[in-house]
Amino acid sequence: MKFSQIDEDAVARMYICQQNRHIQLNLATNHLLLNKEINTQYNIQIENEKANEIIDVICKNKIYPHTLMSDIFADELANKILKKLN
Repeated sequence: MKFSQIDEDAVARMYICQQNRHIQLNLATNHLLLNKEINTQYNIQIENEKANEIIDVICKNKIYPHTLMSDIFADELANKILKKLN
């Protein structure tokens, strides 16, 4: 394997990790927005206004970019975020 190919593989992996992190954040946000209480309380603004809190909860719960959340895990995360926001 050439050195340049290793670099390309590393860049590809980093890109995939970054995309997975965006998917995680969107999934967590969507779970919050689907909750009627949150939807009426914060509406769509939660995505912008509470982004730092959501990221903070994700980091503290060691949700790494290379893993995708199951629906059950996303529900648990949404509940933790709800508690943090209240």
